[in-house]
Amino acid sequence: STVLVVVVVHGSFSEVSTTTTVQVLQLTSARFNYMYGRCVGRHPNQNSSQLLPVSHRRSSMAICFTDAVVAQRYALFRPNYPDSLLGGILSYVTRMRTNVEQKAIENLDVVDVGCGAGQSTFFLAKAGFRKIHGIDTSRAQINEATKALARRSSSVQRQVDFQVADADNGWPLAAGSADVVTVAQALHWLDHSKFYAHVDRGLRPGGYFLAFGYGNCQILDDGVSKLLTEFYSEKMGEYWAPEREHIDTLYSNMPMPYSPMERLSLELQYKVTLSNLIGYVSSWSAYATYCEQHPGNTALEDLRLQFIQAIKSSPSLMSSQANRECTDGNANIGDVELEIKFPIFALMSQKPNS
Repeated sequence: STVLVVVVVHGSFSEVSTTTTVQVLQLTSARFNYMYGRCVGRHPNQNSSQLLPVSHRRSSMAICFTDAVVAQRYALFRPNYPDSLLGGILSYVTRMRTNVEQKAIENLDVVDVGCGAGQSTFFLAKAGFRKIHGIDTSRAQINEATKALARRSSSVQRQVDFQVADADNGWPLAAGSADVVTVAQALHWLDHSKFYAHVDRGLRPGGYFLAFGYGNCQILDDGVSKLLTEFYSEKMGEYWAPEREHIDTLYSNMPMPYSPMERLSLELQYKVTLSNLIGYVSSWSAYATYCEQHPGNTALEDLRLQFIQAIKSSPSLMSSQANRECTDGNANIGDVELEIKFPIFALMSQKPNS
């Protein structure tokens, strides 16, 4: 078997607010080469008899989020949520908490549905909730989350747990046992009528339902941004599931289980290497579907080469001495830094007391 080893360095590159900095995963070009090979071509153990037609997008979605390699990409390359989002959530919960038996934040129990590799669960843990149960239908994603939990402090390990569960078909929790139910970047995949019935059963009267996520990545360079937009909408266009429209519109038309609903809108901006940008694209569900249909494709490598040409033609990007050094001979081209941003959103509502 092949072992994938990735060296990760955490660093703060850009302040989102006066109190918020963003952790950015960095991989040098040399370290990225092997992982990049895993991002293109066939999935492990795939053969031509396993290919699915584009019309079976939901089936392919299951392949995407249960595949171990895709789960690793998701854990490595997806953005972290900013502390300003956590501040907005806590402000809402604190303002409304008198309806939940006047419980303090540290006495609230949370169910994080569709937790994936644990990004949202660990993000919520920073708020000091008493217990956070992360659940996801994907065994591969829960395996990644469990490995990440083993690297956390003992206090976080006591606070957080993960388990495989189907959000649409019941949770392994007693009725009325949750003070807060959260869904991060996953609500658009769920059957809302079934899921909201479980939310209503699981939440205590006066409990909170919070859905949050991020929109499409925007690159702060016109030439590179145009290439990413074209790849997203044209090359990958037909491979996106219909539910993706909710992300495109930042959940503007997303049905919610309770009203009134409050919306929080923020922005996350930071620097990322070209290698990590390619890694982020490789974690797209549409790209996973595309690879199922086109094993051995060169779509990601083609995009990388287009990015390189656009970077070298960009006066703003080449004004950086570090970027000029990275493009000299292309040896370290993957270390070129790009400024990117994501729109961040949250929909917050409360279950009636009776």
